[in-house]
Amino acid sequence: MFFVWQGDILHAYAFTGLLMLGFIYLLRTRYLQKYNNPRSILTFALWWLSIPILLASLVGVSFGVFVDNQSSLQQWQKSQEIRTLVSQLETETAENKELLSVLQVEIFEHKSVILLDGEPNLEITPTASQQPSGANSQGGTESVPVLDISEPTPQEQAQQIFEEEQEMAQNKINEVTALRNGSYWQATEFRTQASIIWAIFTPIFALSLLLPLFLLGYWFVISGTIKNHAQHPKLFTYMARIGLGVGLILTVAALIIMRHPAVEHVMPLQAVAGVLNIAGEFFMAAGYLGLLVRLLDVPKWQKTFNKLAPMGRMALTNYIMHSLILTSIFYGYAGGFYGEISRALHMLIVLAIVLIQIQVSRWWLTHYQFGPLEWLWRSITYKKWQSFRVVPS
Repeated sequence: MFFVWQGDILHAYAFTGLLMLGFIYLLRTRYLQKYNNPRSILTFALWWLSIPILLASLVGVSFGVFVDNQSSLQQWQKSQEIRTLVSQLETETAENKELLSVLQVEIFEHKSVILLDGEPNLEITPTASQQPSGANSQGGTESVPVLDISEPTPQEQAQQIFEEEQEMAQNKINEVTALRNGSYWQATEFRTQASIIWAIFTPIFALSLLLPLFLLGYWFVISGTIKNHAQHPKLFTYMARIGLGVGLILTVAALIIMRHPAVEHVMPLQAVAGVLNIAGEFFMAAGYLGLLVRLLDVPKWQKTFNKLAPMGRMALTNYIMHSLILTSIFYGYAGGFYGEISRALHMLIVLAIVLIQIQVSRWWLTHYQFGPLEWLWRSITYKKWQSFRVVPS
């Protein structure tokens, strides 16, 4: 992730895979062996996955029951006032920058020197904040001011938000500069810094979301459900209908909450929207799986999926090739198009890469048994070089 792309989720999958190996090892110990069966693993995974959803639901219900609507309305109105002040600060800053730019151009063109009449007064009169503690401008003493712990004024809050947004904007400029215009090593340095921050949250992400999903996948395999999918048509039909139906409702609900202007300033609403979105993703994923498995039982769709099979057999190679191709297009040490291509064109580029990879994968597997990275991975796993080329029959 340091040397190609800092957003690669493979390191999170790798970390979760290590946790999964440890979990399976524990299930094979004498004390936990009785739980090493498909039923127990499925129950455990579903409960584990439901815990963050239940907690967020509890937060949402508590917020709806105990929070005063009038207080929330006042808080939202105050946030709107602060946002207006932030917009004014942004406008003033833009005008000041434009004026400064004009003055710099005039000074450069005319090379004028502004002379002040008389000698400049270099004596600096200390302001009230610079005078010694306990002294006033008349030389007397005054009491030490009491620390003000009152709530910041709207102007002060707007200034703080404005400064935070300016810092975020500068960070974005630094990102674009490093990735679009920088050398490979400059981009790698930036990716390293971003990856360290990302890695801090990896254990939380893995334990709360990824590991129970891995356990569900493990259950599908050890129970034989996915291998003998034709024997479980009702299960996958329910997954498709309930998953897509409920998932769509939850996702739309999350989007509605996220687009409400008050959500930015009300933390419980942010939590509820986030969990609804995650829950929607879970249901949608189950729905996609159920739909695809049911389509596998339809002969017409089987022919379509068979055309995609070579790409799936080379999944690791194709995944890494995506990163290599796209970073070569966007990063400054190659194409340099970072931040300059629209989302629509992004989709066309990805579609073109996928179509090419389907054809290349099909050609490759007529000559070789595995993709290059799959072959290397198998050789490392079995600690022995695996046969690579297809042996003519």
